[in-house]
Amino acid sequence: MSTGAFSTSYDPRRELPVIMASDSINHKLAFTGSASLSPTMNATTTLIAIFCTKDVYVDFGAAPVAGPGKVFIPGGIYLILGVKAGQKMSIASADGVSTGTCYLMEGGS
Repeated sequence: MSTGAFSTSYDPRRELPVIMASDSINHKLAFTGSASLSPTMNATTTLIAIFCTKDVYVDFGAAPVAGPGKVFIPGGIYLILGVKAGQKMSIASADGVSTGTCYLMEGGS
């Protein structure tokens, strides 16, 4: 008899990251076909939750430039990504012409 997803053993590698909304920093970023930058992320940020209205490319770093060959995120998908503290995120529409909005929530330790 199957017990479904129930497990009696604890494995920290299978935990889902959680960002506490009360401790988070939120950004609403407009994007176009040209790469635009987020503000520098908080020094304690280790995770971001991201939702974009259109397909985008993103890149992270001190001076990132989003575009083809960088991380692709489909529009309408909610993702949680690990990041390094103090970085910026660059975002650009995947088709190079669309405009949209990206919602970014910072979180971490």
